[in-house]
Amino acid sequence: MNIESIWQDYRGALHRFLSSKVANHADVEDLLQSILIKTHKSLGSLKSGERIKPWLFQIAHRTVIVFYRQQAIKRDLTIEDLWYEAYEEDELVNCIEPFIKRLPDRYANL
Repeated sequence: MNIESIWQDYRGALHRFLSSKVANHADVEDLLQSILIKTHKSLGSLKSGERIKPWLFQIAHRTVIVFYRQQAIKRDLTIEDLWYEAYEEDELVNCIEPFIKRLPDRYANL
């Protein structure tokens, strides 16, 4: 089998699979391209007796996992993301002080 026939046979099914896992259409298209590249690079490793469909969907499944891991890494907060950086320290003290005053003495003085 060549990459063109594989892609012609399975692109629609892969698109439906990805659409069920990823909401953003642009991300689905990007993932399809990534799967196409991975398939092209790995086609030589496919044993003749292996079934192509499970092999392709294994690539797709792993690609989705990597996608969500990368999304999680992108969401890590940095100091620039923190809301309080834009406020002066006195403003924060004024916000927090009433809460501290309501704490029992043993906690308020820590």
